[in-house]
Amino acid sequence: MYTQHFKEAVAYCKANNLFVGYGNPNGKVLVIGKEAAHIGKEETTENLEKKKEELFHSNVSQWEHILSTNEVPNYDGERPISHENPLYAYGNQFNKRDIRKKGKPYNGGTSSTYLNYEKLYEQLFLQGEKLEKINFQKEFFITEFSDYPTKESYKNEDIEALRKQSIEERKPLFAMPFFKEFSIPMIIQNITKLT
Repeated sequence: MYTQHFKEAVAYCKANNLFVGYGNPNGKVLVIGKEAAHIGKEETTENLEKKKEELFHSNVSQWEHILSTNEVPNYDGERPISHENPLYAYGNQFNKRDIRKKGKPYNGGTSSTYLNYEKLYEQLFLQGEKLEKINFQKEFFITEFSDYPTKESYKNEDIEALRKQSIEERKPLFAMPFFKEFSIPMIIQNITKLT
């Protein structure tokens, strides 16, 4: 089910404490975004580092579990909205913007970024048909250039130095055969500008 090249990429990420990604490693589209860490701007550098470590250990261990059980993804079935399974991270949300206002309940929607990934998916694979719930993970595998927020997201000199270091650390990962297997590679700086 999963290629040897993907297994090697997961092992490399584990050995080097790097984020693997979310979505379908057998999909057709590779998306390389700008940042993996989505952490509040009020966080200190130390807290940011701790949360980054937690995220990446979790991501690698989830992929290891999927590989060890040879889990077959079901992108067309109902499943809970969760980040716990990287095959469908936050999948099954409604295909609308998550607008959280004080005193209002969660509307079941998703982020601007995921809405735009969904629009790309619908254009590429569904001739523009809009789905009720997002399902771009069926054909997309998403990873990031950096394990840290960009300077646009998080203005801090210490974080900027870590971000640059992270990009350098991830270069050998992107040179691995797994990342060359996708028929549609995309490098995305700011997909929220599509809406």
